[in-house]
Amino acid sequence: MAAPNLEKMTLRWLEKKQIPTEPHWAFCYTMLHKVSRSFAFVIQQLGPELRDAVCIFYLVLRVLDTVEDNTSIATEIRRFAFLLLVHTRVFK
Repeated sequence: MAAPNLEKMTLRWLEKKQIPTEPHWAFCYTMLHKVSRSFAFVIQQLGPELRDAVCIFYLVLRVLDTVEDNTSIATEIRRFAFLLLVHTRVFK
């Protein structure tokens, strides 16, 4: 029995979740589905002029919230980590 074609299975999953095939957008929308399935659905109902911007904005806010809520990390390190993350993603 032949193994299923992994590439075809991946493409079907991406289409079902409405995840773009471009690698950077695929990463963003995959993460969006992992952190908020219900809000991911709402974001993907937006028009193309807003969808990507809202997706990125939501993910950045989730990262910020996660870092800020982690009290085991010193405040200065949390702020630096967030700024470094934003700088890396914006200027890459």
